Amino acid sequence: MGKQSRQYKIIIDKDKVLREVENIANSEKIISILSDKNYFDSKIVPTKVHSQRKNFLEHAKISPIIHSGEYTTSMALDVTKVAINTAIDLIDSGLYSYDLMPHNYTYHNGEWLLYDFGAIELISKRTKTQTRSMFKISFSSFELLNIVSRKNLKHYFLNRISHLDLLKMINVKNWMIWSINLTLNLILCKLKLHKQSYIRLLKIFNTYEKQFKREYYDYTPSENDKILHEKINNIISQHNIRSIFGLGEKTAQWALESKSDIKKFVYLDDYETCDKFYNYIYKNNRVEIYTAVIYPFMQDDSIDENHKYRGIYDYFAQERYCADATLILDIDEITNNTIFDLNEFCSNITEFAQELLLIKLSPEKVTKFETELKKYFNKITKVECGEYFILVAENKLKKSKDYSKLPKYENENRGKDAKSHSKEIIKIIKNS
Repeated sequence: MGKQSRQYKIIIDKDKVLREVENIANSEKIISILSDKNYFDSKIVPTKVHSQRKNFLEHAKISPIIHSGEYTTSMALDVTKVAINTAIDLIDSGLYSYDLMPHNYTYHNGEWLLYDFGAIELISKRTKTQTRSMFKISFSSFELLNIVSRKNLKHYFLNRISHLDLLKMINVKNWMIWSINLTLNLILCKLKLHKQSYIRLLKIFNTYEKQFKREYYDYTPSENDKILHEKINNIISQHNIRSIFGLGEKTAQWALESKSDIKKFVYLDDYETCDKFYNYIYKNNRVEIYTAVIYPFMQDDSIDENHKYRGIYDYFAQERYCADATLILDIDEITNNTIFDLNEFCSNITEFAQELLLIKLSPEKVTKFETELKKYFNKITKVECGEYFILVAENKLKKSKDYSKLPKYENENRGKDAKSHSKEIIKIIKNS
């Protein structure tokens, strides 16, 4: 048996992440270069030496982390472009990239932020990994989007796909172009022409980007919308709220109109709408707004496919997206479903709200929701808003789940599952 590589410790604390590294001196050099280039905060997670003696680095804890299986098409394009440009830029400073890939980034403060510091090295030995992964993860996914919708790909989007598996998915001509481009890039790596390899990745990426037409969310508030938004703002201002988790397009519209710098995450259950909304906030530098189509990574098999907003029933989503307040302004989108269960919904949605839950309801739904939410909150208030009510639940009675005792999500781009997931993608293509 071959020698197994050592597993280095990662310790997650309340506001920081400690990472054990093999060579603390090399890490210090990398930190110094990145600091001189002003990369921390905007492009790479803030990092410093925590302990020289124990070889530990300290990273700022980023929340929430959006995983690549939740990206829309435009998100995948933007993060891939950021990764390639970063690789090109850093190589001039003597830093080599081997794993600047979508699954090591998250959207944070209006930027695509690398949170895996270990993806950058002082040696060029593994640059071919950067090229190979770019083709097998990003470029293969862009090929798939030409034949199947982002929605149908579910969490299999941006998965690692091998040569032969991709040949089973796309037409032979496109596969040959993809394969030849990969081979040429690997030859450049073999010849130690690393920057040329990265530059060529960018040129190939540009051909993919041109294939997809971006659309941007467009919204003009009605008078009723303005009244609703003002009511929401007044309620929130009465509480010490710094972060909000929201469901639905109506909540997205409130977020766009809100002038507050409160962090707002909006879960949109439609990939096309979410893509347009993301393009708008990214282009207009709305750094306080986040979005994604949340995927139930840990409980996918146990959550009914017909549920709207399936992600809220997943404990891993509840752990990641928990906020001071939860806001729902279009409950009909969720309740107008034959499998909707009020008890199940309330027990799960309260996990996202640390202090406050606000739901806009029609008069006929208020009593049922109020009765159910009294199981979870000590105080329920009804605020009139035209022909609707805003139900305000506060003073949470029950503690959130102890997520530390639940199985953890392993985000290594699911390399070990590449074969089984490729089979699922093939099934999706055949059924599309």
